Amino acid sequence: MKIFIPIVLIFCWHNSVGQAGAILLQSHTEIYVKRNNTLDVRETYLYEIKSRHYTNEGKISIPYTKGNTKLLTAEIQDLQGNTIRKLKNKDLIIHNYFSSDAFHADDMVMEFDLIWHEFPYRIKYSYEYSMRDYLYVAYWSAYKKPSLPVKKAMLTIHYPVDFELYMNYDDEIKHESSDGEEERVDHWEIEDLEEIDDVEAFGPPKDELLPMVEIVPAEFDYEVKGSLKTWTEFGQWINDLNEGLEELTFTEKNKIAQLIEGVNDKKEIVKILYHYLQDNTRYINVDIDFGGMKPYPATYVCENKYGDCKALTNYMKAMLSFVNIPSYYTLVSAGVNQERVNKAFPSQQFNHVILMVPLAGDTIWLENTSKIDAFNHLGTFTQNRYAFMVDGANSQFVKTPALKAEDCLTVDKYHYTIDAHGNGNLKLERELKGTLFEDYLYMKVNYTKDDLHDYFSEYLNIPKSELIQWHFDSVARDDDHLSIDLDFKVRDQFHHVAGMKVLSPNIFNMDLEKPDERKSPIRINYPINNIDSIIYEIDDLEKYALELPSTFELSSRFGNFQLSCFRENNKVIYVRKFELYMADYPLSDYKEFYNFINTIKAFKKGSSTILTPL
Repeated sequence: MKIFIPIVLIFCWHNSVGQAGAILLQSHTEIYVKRNNTLDVRETYLYEIKSRHYTNEGKISIPYTKGNTKLLTAEIQDLQGNTIRKLKNKDLIIHNYFSSDAFHADDMVMEFDLIWHEFPYRIKYSYEYSMRDYLYVAYWSAYKKPSLPVKKAMLTIHYPVDFELYMNYDDEIKHESSDGEEERVDHWEIEDLEEIDDVEAFGPPKDELLPMVEIVPAEFDYEVKGSLKTWTEFGQWINDLNEGLEELTFTEKNKIAQLIEGVNDKKEIVKILYHYLQDNTRYINVDIDFGGMKPYPATYVCENKYGDCKALTNYMKAMLSFVNIPSYYTLVSAGVNQERVNKAFPSQQFNHVILMVPLAGDTIWLENTSKIDAFNHLGTFTQNRYAFMVDGANSQFVKTPALKAEDCLTVDKYHYTIDAHGNGNLKLERELKGTLFEDYLYMKVNYTKDDLHDYFSEYLNIPKSELIQWHFDSVARDDDHLSIDLDFKVRDQFHHVAGMKVLSPNIFNMDLEKPDERKSPIRINYPINNIDSIIYEIDDLEKYALELPSTFELSSRFGNFQLSCFRENNKVIYVRKFELYMADYPLSDYKEFYNFINTIKAFKKGSSTILTPL
C-alpha cells in the first residue's frame, strides 16, 4: 500500500503551544539527493517533557535497516541543554516490525527509552540512513505526532543544480532557496503549531488539512527507469515494472480451463474465476523486493496461495488474460475517509490496488484481498473516488462507482412487548446495507460469540436492556445485504412524571462541534440512509389516554428527516426516516449543517408519548 502511512482520522486544534504537557521544541529533517540514485537522510528531534503524564513520549521507535541506520545522538537534557544521561548501546532493542501497509518497505525497528524522573526535562535524539529506489524525496509534515504541539520544524533538501524536482507545499510554510555552483538548497520552516487532538465529525482526513511538503524527482530509477513529469509517464512506469509477471503455472492453467469449460458468458467467467481466487488464496502482508511497489509474479501466488493486494490483483489479472479477457491493474487511495488524490501533482499517492474489467455494456470492479466481498461490489473502502488505471501510454484516471442512497439503506424494526411497569422484551430486526453490512459481515465471519455479544451490548445503545440471543440470516455468496435478529430483556421503559407515564424512544446520536469551534469543512463520504420503526406493545393500553408527538418533517440541501407516531390497538408506533446526502461542503456551510442536525436532535428528544390514566 502507500509508501508513507496516512492517518485517516481528522482532528481539531486544541491547546495552545505553551500549555501542553509535552512539546516538540525543534525538529530538522535534512535530505541529500545523490547522483547515484540515493537519498541520505538525517533526522533530529528535541522534545520537552513537562509532566509525568507525558513520559511515554520518551519511548522512541525509528525505522531500522541493518548496516544502513545509524543512531547519532540519544540523550536526556536539562532545560539549559546540559546532558543528564546518554543512551547506552545495551539499551537499544531491534526487532521485526509488521506493517499492514503492503507498499511500506521497512521491516525492522530500533526502540529505546529516554525517560527521566524530574520535570521538566528534554530529550534529544538524531539518526541517519540512506534510501535507494525512492519515489518521494520528501513527504514531510511538521508534526511528528498530532497530539503534540510543535515550536519549530524544518526541512532542508540538498540536491545537484541539474537534478529536477517537483514540489508541492502549503503557503503557510516559509520557503527559501539558494543556488551554489553545483548544489541547490531548499529550506522550509514553520513555527508555533498547536496540538491536534479531538476528532471532528464529518471532516476530511488529516493530510488534507495539515501543512505538508511533498517533493518528487522528475525522473528516477526504481528497478526500471521512470518519470513523474506526467501521469501518463507514471502509468507507463507501473506498466514496465509489472511486465512479465502474469505467467501462470501449467497446473493453474489446467485448473482454470476446467473451471470455465462450457461457459461462454464473459461476466460469468469473471465471476467463476473471482470466486476461485476468494476460495483458494488469502491476503497477507508480504515484504517484497524493490521497496514494495512491484507485485510478486502470478506463479508465486499459484504456488503459495497468498499475496498482498498487488500480488493478488496481478494474479487475478493473469487468470483473466489467460482466458482472453482484458483487465486493468488500478491504483486507488482506499479507506472510508481517505485523502483525495491531487491530480495536479503526478506522484505515488495510492495505498491499494483493485482490478477493473471492462466488458461490453458494463464494467466489473474486483476487490481481490477479501474472501467475503460480493462479486463486482466496491464498498465504502474504495467507492466514489478517482483511481488510476494502468495501461501503458493509455494510463488514465477513472472514477469508481459511487454508492447510492439505496445501497446504504439500514432498516431497523424495534418491537417492544412491555407490561404496565415498562418491563418485558424487545425483538430487534435489522436489515443492513452499506457500511453496516460490511461491518456486520466481517464480524459474522471473524468475531467469536463473546466478541459479538460485547459489541451488540455496547454499541446498539438500547437503554436498560440485556442481550439474550441473536441470529444472523443466511447470506448468499454475492449478496450486498445482511439481516440479523436480536432478542433483549428490557426494564423500566417508562419515565414517571406527576402520575403520568412517559415513553421516550432513544434519541438521535450524532455529536457535532459547535460552529465557533469547528476547524474543518464538511465531508460526507457516502450516503446515510436509515429507516426505523419502533413498536411498543403495551399491556392494558386502553386504560390510558395518549398524547402523541406531532408529525414532523425537515428537508434541507444536506438531507431530510421524517417522524410520525400513531396508535394501533394496544400499540404505539413510531416511524422515523433519516437521510444525509453524500457531498462536500465548505466550512462556511457548517453552521447551517449544525442547525439542521440539531433541529432533528431537539425534535427527537421531545418526541415522547405521554400516557395518562383514565
